[in-house]
Amino acid sequence: MNRRRNGGKERSAYSKQTYARSVSAKVTPSILLLTILRDIVFAAIITYVFFGVLLNIVVVKGNSMNPTLKDGQLMVVQKLGYVPQFADIVVCVSVGNKIEEKCNNQIVKRVIGVEGDTIEIDYTAGIVYRNGEPLDEAYVNSPTNADLGQQFPLYVPEGFIFVLGDNRNSSFDSRSPDIGLVPKDQIVGGKSYK
Repeated sequence: MNRRRNGGKERSAYSKQTYARSVSAKVTPSILLLTILRDIVFAAIITYVFFGVLLNIVVVKGNSMNPTLKDGQLMVVQKLGYVPQFADIVVCVSVGNKIEEKCNNQIVKRVIGVEGDTIEIDYTAGIVYRNGEPLDEAYVNSPTNADLGQQFPLYVPEGFIFVLGDNRNSSFDSRSPDIGLVPKDQIVGGKSYK
């Protein structure tokens, strides 16, 4: 009986070695190349889905979002299913309108007003009001004293948002009639910084 058990083990070990040699002998350079190409294509598809559909990487340009975001800083924003909320930071783009002409096709700003909000700015006191309530804006660089020409109070209708830069006196944003309210379909993505 011991011989059969030992013989079985020997045959089993022999079979595994033979199988391993036969498998390694079948891996040719062309099969290896095809495997590598398959893996590269798979990685490219996953990267596209992740960064082309779900998320977007943006380089912040300028100082209008200081102190929260610095010039040249990378920011990852959610794209798929993103709905802008008060105090989120959003990236807006446009082709052939005021945003493109003034901001090289992209702005990174903070959402101050969403659909149904009324925005008022007291430039003398440097205070922004949302629906009659003064905002506690610990994220701003300085009080909001720069009047860029927008008329207030300003109601935010359905399909739009009102945005401001955190560096209020060095930001080109919804206070300017050239930017004004931003259509929601021009939002590339956003990120909550609450």
